[in-house]
Parts: sequence; structure tokens; C-alpha cells
Amino acid sequence: MSHFFGSLGDDVVQIIQRSPLTVTTDTWVLAAIEKMSQTQSSYVLVFDQQKLVGIFTERDLVLATAAGTDLAELTIATLMTQSLVTLRSTDIQDIFTVINQFQQHQIRHLPILDEQGTVMGVITAESVYQLLLKSSLAAIETQTANLQQEAAQREALMQTLHQSESNFQTLVKNMPGMIYRYLPDESGVGRFLYVSAGAYELLELQPETILQDAQAVWSLIHPDDWISLQSS
Repeated sequence: MSHFFGSLGDDVVQIIQRSPLTVTTDTWVLAAIEKMSQTQSSYVLVFDQQKLVGIFTERDLVLATAAGTDLAELTIATLMTQSLVTLRSTDIQDIFTVINQFQQHQIRHLPILDEQGTVMGVITAESVYQLLLKSSLAAIETQTANLQQEAAQREALMQTLHQSESNFQTLVKNMPGMIYRYLPDESGVGRFLYVSAGAYELLELQPETILQDAQAVWSLIHPDDWISLQSS
């Protein structure tokens, strides 16, 4: 996994949502929810005198609704999450820096601060997922292209080998006599590894017969010639 995503530091910075939805602490909850709906945002950052003091997310809304809370007369400061987790952009080494924050704190929205502590934007779990998916697909496409290139190279090599074999067979066919490759053993009989088609013209034996039984050749040799043939 790290092989695929190890170079995503710059991409992580690019997925920071630079214009997050913001409200002040005295904003009515229903007004904040309406803004979230209009902008299709899953969160809103809450500021007090230009200082980030909290975040209100869809999860906060679900919890409040499940508890039967009457939202009509509440300001966002009442329901926002105040124990805010943030991350400085200079601390982002790679995608896993962000993922670790999500997992450690069980959050889905991470405000990103610059060196002065000013809010740069927000990274969401959804944007991280999309980045990982994009990187995964790119890695798969690269691997597929490499495999296709290797397959093409193997095919070219096989064609070259087939052509070489064809040239060799043509050369052997036009040469007089029998061409063979023989591997001796301790018994003195050994075995033939290759026998050309000229074997039939010379010995009246099919190459397949000789390959299966070397004795078929040796039985044709006169006993007086056997010793000198073995010594050669």
C-alpha cells in the first residue's frame, strides 16, 4: 500500500477545501443547517471573533435529532463540537498523516492550519477516499501497462524463437546425412536428444523411434565397429 501512496504529500495539500462553510457562534442552528443544505456541505466551521472555536457536522445533527432536541431556539454554539482536532499543513508528511488523525480521534473532518495558525481549509474523509481511489486506479493502470508490455516482449521473443527453429529445421533438411545430439551414460547406450529427418534416409529409422530407443541405432552397427565408435 505504501508503494502506491507514498508520494501523495503534494496531492494531500490539493484536496484541502480552501473555502469551507463558516458561521459565527450566535448563528441559529436551523440557519446553519440551511446553509449546509444549500452548499451540500457536511460541516460548518464555527468562529468567534475570527477565531476557530468549533465545528458542527452532520453527525452532530443526527445525534441531536435522535435525542429529541428542539433545534428551533438553539444557536450553533450549543451543539457544535468544541474539542476541535486540527492539523498544521507543515505537519502533513503524506496521506497517512491525515488518515492517522481520522482514526485516532474518530473524526471525518479535519481543519488545516497554516504556520500562523490561520485556517487554510478542511480535509474530509470523503476527499481522502477519493484521493486514495484515484491513486489506486492510477497504480493499477500502470501495472496493467507494464504487464501488457512484458507480454508483448514475450510474444516477440517467442516469434523470434519460432523463426530460429524454422530456420534451423530448413538448414537441417537441406543437409546430407543425419544430424543428432547424443547424451551417453554409464551403460554405454545413452540416449538421443535430437535426431534430424535424415535418419530415415541413412538408417531407415524414424527420428521418433531413435529418440525413444537408442538401441535401435546401435543394433545396426557391426560388432567390429562398436568399440571404435564408443571411443569416439
